[in-house]
Amino acid sequence: MNAAIPIQPTQQVVGDYTVVRSPGARFRAWSGVVICDVTIVWKGNVFVVVLSQRPDHRGVSITNAIEDITEQMHEVIPGDANVRWFEHYPAGLGILGNRYSLMEVSFDQGQASWGRLTTWEETAQETGVPPELLACGYEDELLPAAELADA
Repeated sequence: MNAAIPIQPTQQVVGDYTVVRSPGARFRAWSGVVICDVTIVWKGNVFVVVLSQRPDHRGVSITNAIEDITEQMHEVIPGDANVRWFEHYPAGLGILGNRYSLMEVSFDQGQASWGRLTTWEETAQETGVPPELLACGYEDELLPAAELADA
């Protein structure tokens, strides 16, 4: 399988984290091409990868090609890395209609399984990565500080 084809990737260092964002990355899938936004945040050997469905892509969804995408991503992520995968659908595209959806995806012998719905803020607490780095490009989905204080 061919590796992902990133489109205009950007890389920045924010504190102890390296953030690579590749909007419109292309992956080969079993039934076509998947185009999604990829955000990779890492510190040391711990990687958090967020795959975001694009509203302008009408082809194969990230859900239907997750195994193909992650296989190709392993060509650019070190083999000994501790990787956590997240699938993200912006509001209007996912199962929640007018709200975004974010789920962790885990793998057992190459088969994907999806965890519970989560938020950027919960994911930040679980991974230790600041939410604004995880939601790179989707910052409008972050809770306002006042709502976080009430939570």
